[in-house]
Amino acid sequence: MSRSAINPAPYNPRSISDYGRKQLARSLSKFGLVETPVWNEQTGNLVSGHQRLSLLDKQFGFPGTDYSLEVSVVNLPLRREKELNVWLNNRAAQGQFDQELFLDFMASEPDLKLEDLGLNAVDLDFDFGGAGAFDAVLEREKKESDAIQSTVEAIKKRKKQYRGDDNAEPEQDADYFVLVAFGSANEKNEWLKAHKFPPASRVIARSEFEAAVRGEASA
Repeated sequence: MSRSAINPAPYNPRSISDYGRKQLARSLSKFGLVETPVWNEQTGNLVSGHQRLSLLDKQFGFPGTDYSLEVSVVNLPLRREKELNVWLNNRAAQGQFDQELFLDFMASEPDLKLEDLGLNAVDLDFDFGGAGAFDAVLEREKKESDAIQSTVEAIKKRKKQYRGDDNAEPEQDADYFVLVAFGSANEKNEWLKAHKFPPASRVIARSEFEAAVRGEASA
């Protein structure tokens, strides 16, 4: 259908960080639009796929140039449409990675890098509760390690200190971090929102923070 017939849902509660947007753009570049957006013919609203659509808009120069894309069509009243919008993005309903199977998967493709999968060491820490089991995977990518790896090591050290099983001095652990203080919780939340970080963000990788600051400086 024509892009001009699709209305992004004004209530859509989802957002994406600059880093996440770059990862999504990489996926679209490598594989194309393999997961079609969902469109509701009753309302004309896009139900799912807002971030993908915004990247396609940029690629094709919309609204200056209209273009066609394939969509999945539903026929729902607005209330049911809103329910589906959240269900399609509900992590609890999407399953999770199995650590053993994921390790086997990585071992089966020795040349495959986390970057090829749109992942980094921080993702491993959050998805598996610690990246320790993936030391072999991270080691083979050591030459590409960056600030994100340093962030994960800091997270691991902090967790060990809380458990009391690490003899490292607190000063060593603190060397991995820079604390950014805001005037108030509201000011912090507004900054996170303005730069498209999740509102519950506690740790931001150096690369993401620098990208946000550069964008802020150029505004």
